[in-house]
Amino acid sequence: MQKGILSAAVLFAGMVLLSGQASAHSGGLNKEGCHNNHKTGDYHCHGDAESKPPAKAKQPSKERRPATSTRSKSSDTTKPAKKTRKAKPKTARTKSIRVSSAIMGLKKKGTVIAFKDKGKVANARLGSKTKIYIGGKKVNREALKKGLSCTIVYAGEMSQAKTIRCKSASKKKAKATKRKSKKDIGKK
Repeated sequence: MQKGILSAAVLFAGMVLLSGQASAHSGGLNKEGCHNNHKTGDYHCHGDAESKPPAKAKQPSKERRPATSTRSKSSDTTKPAKKTRKAKPKTARTKSIRVSSAIMGLKKKGTVIAFKDKGKVANARLGSKTKIYIGGKKVNREALKKGLSCTIVYAGEMSQAKTIRCKSASKKKAKATKRKSKKDIGKK
């Protein structure tokens, strides 16, 4: 019985001696069995006495590096670094398209305007930010009529129109009557 207790005590003492060297400080080992001791700042190796730091081993620099983790004052546990927000990708701004065309029609109770762009029918929304002018005067969208000759600035199909500048209908009629009167004068 005493031999069992004595051998257990010797075994326990041997384990304590062997583990004492390994638990002297924290830190993981690289493939050569070496590491940086963060508490003392030195670079050393564990294992048999013949092992030396490898020739290519990089000594720790004396410069301060930004911390990747924060240490709590109460314990040695590390907390993961705070996640940084990723920057949102900037959306590419589309170029404005300027089209001179007659209004082909108004749809959806006057909230969509139809006109020709490069020979095809195009549509643009009329929103609260759309600026509408007829004969140089700012007007509401209710003043737009089919057949008005306008310059429309918009970003693309079904985008909100930025500006709509139309010639006044009265000027258009006045030009037509002038043409007729000139023709009548030429006949006399």
